Amino acid sequence: KATPGRSLKFAVQKHAATRLHDDFRLELGATVHEIDCGQDTGRILRQQPVQIPLGADIQLAMRLVTEVGARLMADVADDLAAGRRIATAHDPAAWPKARIVRRSERFIDWKSWTLERTYHFLCGTLGWVDHLRDLPGANGKDLVPIGFLREISGHAPGTIHADPAGWFVAHHEGVIRLR
Repeated sequence: KATPGRSLKFAVQKHAATRLHDDFRLELGATVHEIDCGQDTGRILRQQPVQIPLGADIQLAMRLVTEVGARLMADVADDLAAGRRIATAHDPAAWPKARIVRRSERFIDWKSWTLERTYHFLCGTLGWVDHLRDLPGANGKDLVPIGFLREISGHAPGTIHADPAGWFVAHHEGVIRLR
């Protein structure tokens, strides 16, 4: 259990599917802040946004954020050792918490989501929530998104098929290639 005061916490801003992938965000952030009695409510010592590439999986996103967070933590340690005051007030409203996401939830709106958003979501939640396994045509296969093309397949969105190039899930704007 942490104690309030000068203890530091290396806080990688959590990105649940509702933030990075469901909301189609391509930016996360790393924050170093003091620990107080609340959850992520201590004064912010350093904070930096981190760009996430389209289609990034959770492991890549966390690696990118962690690299920035580690550098920020070292900078904060240097500032504190030099006696520099660096803390700023924390505005919880500026960084709303992501809601808890259940594994059984279905997120993809196959009729309105863009091809890029759907691809990004499928890649980013892979290994955490399997959105492909239960789709018509999947037959329990472990399929992984590997790219997307703007070529209309003629199949219903959200259904899985095979053609000479391999497996794909149909989308109203094209296809998402699978392996």
